[in-house]
Amino acid sequence: MAKFELGDWCIDTRAKQSVDVIAIIPAGHNSIIDLYIVEPSDGGYYILSENDLIEYDKYYWDAIEED
Repeated sequence: MAKFELGDWCIDTRAKQSVDVIAIIPAGHNSIIDLYIVEPSDGGYYILSENDLIEYDKYYWDAIEED
C-alpha cells in the first residue's frame, strides 16, 4: 500500500525541498518499496523512494535552520 497518494505535498529529505507527488510506481512482484515521481516547485520531475519522503510539515524548515 502506498504511503502517499497522488497530489500529496511532501518533503524530499535528501534535497530538503517540498515536492508534489504526481505518479506512483507501486511495489510489485519483483520490488519491495513504492517509488514516487515528484515535481519540485522549481519545475522538473524525478523519482524518489518512499524512504526519502515525509509528510509535509511547515515546521520542518525551522528544524533545518537550527541544525
